[in-house]
Amino acid sequence: MGLIALFAMQDVSVGADTAVYCNAYDDLQKFEHFMNYQTEYAHVFENKNVLPLIAKAVGVRMPERLYQCVSGYGTNPGNEHEPIEAAAERLHDAGDLFLKPSVGTSSGVGCRLVHAADGVDTLTGEALVDIFRGMGRDFVVQRRVRCHESLRRIYPEAVNTFRIMTYFWKGKVLHAPVIMRIGQGGTSFGQCACGRYVYRAG
Repeated sequence: MGLIALFAMQDVSVGADTAVYCNAYDDLQKFEHFMNYQTEYAHVFENKNVLPLIAKAVGVRMPERLYQCVSGYGTNPGNEHEPIEAAAERLHDAGDLFLKPSVGTSSGVGCRLVHAADGVDTLTGEALVDIFRGMGRDFVVQRRVRCHESLRRIYPEAVNTFRIMTYFWKGKVLHAPVIMRIGQGGTSFGQCACGRYVYRAG
């Protein structure tokens, strides 16, 4: 599979071809909103605490969920109530964790990577319980995902992802061009809005 570079958000010296592809990517985002005209569904599907339930029902694998908080109510992987303090104690030596807000965010905003050892994040020195409290009332804690070796060779620190947007049109399920997002510059995120590279796969 060939990869054609589309753009780097932090690179201001883009050429004519890159600018064309940028416009195409922007058009895809606009088209996606146009196709999802029943926007009330978006409030459900964008919730990262709901998405795993939908994925499980249709047999799609998701990152391992270790803790979630919905409107301030925390639960363990067995969906039993668990206060933040108890969750932090249970995960005090869990190693690499990925935390993200579950509502009202996108493109990696508010996400963070944590390495839990003896109740402390070894990356920052913060107490795990304080980090959890600082995530707000709606968030999820997942086991860190690592890419396949073939994708790690491109950039090893982030989860480099293929994005496939499908849409239903005149009785058929169709797809837009596949896009790959790749991290860069020491970041742990592969989101284009965070200044990462976006490629068209084809």
